[in-house]
Amino acid sequence: LLPFQIGKLVYAFPVLPESFYHQIFIYLSDILICFLLLLWGLRLFRSIQERQNFYYALKADFVLILVILFSGASIFVAGDGYLSAFHFLKLFEFVLLYFYIRQNFKYIDTGKLVCVVIASALVQVFIADAQFNFQKDVGLKYLGESPLSIIMDGVAKINEDGFKLIRPYGTFPHPNIFAAFLIFALFLTYFAILKNASRIGQNKAKSVIGQAKYVIEVGLLFLLSLGLMLTFSRSAIAIFSISSLMFFATLIFSKTIIIEKIKVVRIFIVTILIFISLGFVFRNEIIFRTSNILSDQSVS
Repeated sequence: LLPFQIGKLVYAFPVLPESFYHQIFIYLSDILICFLLLLWGLRLFRSIQERQNFYYALKADFVLILVILFSGASIFVAGDGYLSAFHFLKLFEFVLLYFYIRQNFKYIDTGKLVCVVIASALVQVFIADAQFNFQKDVGLKYLGESPLSIIMDGVAKINEDGFKLIRPYGTFPHPNIFAAFLIFALFLTYFAILKNASRIGQNKAKSVIGQAKYVIEVGLLFLLSLGLMLTFSRSAIAIFSISSLMFFATLIFSKTIIIEKIKVVRIFIVTILIFISLGFVFRNEIIFRTSNILSDQSVS
């Protein structure tokens, strides 16, 4: 349900150009999360041990609590109090979800979770590729796809010397949010590849299976990287590049993390080659986006 934004527009604030930042949506995922948190609240009410664990979690994340308090206080100085209150409630909802996941992480099958997220991201990439090629939405309205057209106001576009191209949304409300989801999926793919790489060479049978899985995972890395590049989100691509560099540098130079360095270097080189090749394919769009950081509007 995360990548498929099935929801209902409740209210749109009269702001031009229209943007999802000024709209109040209630999503099916919100209803399910609230129901989950309600059940968790009942469990906290009934169990002293659960309440103690939650209290310790709050103490450990004291800085996060301060961020929430400051965010709540900002409602009173915001230009639009109602819109600010709605976004604060959304933030509060996901902070509570974070505490729920933290307290119940031991019950979560992380292997299945990783597979589900990567598979969901892969479906999103295929949708985004269709949106970019056809330069319009692909008719998945009931899965939360935004109406997209090259002539619509409020749609994120690349304006290249008067020629406009739609930036793909997937089924997310904005390409930047889509890009953030892909970054999350890409790092999960890193972990999956490195975990599988550690098994290659253990014996002949496992090595053959491991090599096949390795090829598939590198293919997934390429497709997810393609999806990220198609969003043309400058900030997301920059964040992913820097965080990937830090991630691989930590694994390569750390003396406390036990992992075969040559396999990490191999994945790092593969990632660089993927982005160099994609950068060459989309060089004109990238050059225009990076050379017009101050003047270019992503929504028009």
